[in-house]
Amino acid sequence: EEVEPALRKLKKVGFVLIVTTNQPGLSRGYQSRRELDRMHDVLRRFFPLDDLMVCPHDEADHCPCRKPRPGLLIEAAFKWHLNLDHSFVI
Repeated sequence: EEVEPALRKLKKVGFVLIVTTNQPGLSRGYQSRRELDRMHDVLRRFFPLDDLMVCPHDEADHCPCRKPRPGLLIEAAFKWHLNLDHSFVI
């Protein structure tokens, strides 16, 4: 119950709020894109998020976007014109 007000304060002072997430269930067939989109809709309803960025790959794919690799952060920086040197990851 403390998260939403804290995120609103961050937005108010100009932070861009982006969720990056590994979702290997997509590539493994355990989860559909529609199910994931519904989960993201719930998150957007409750939290003031600017974006939700997904790596759908399995660990065995060795893709650059799967955390802890920086691919999603680099993509977010490009898309949102962010300076990663002045950004925070929580």
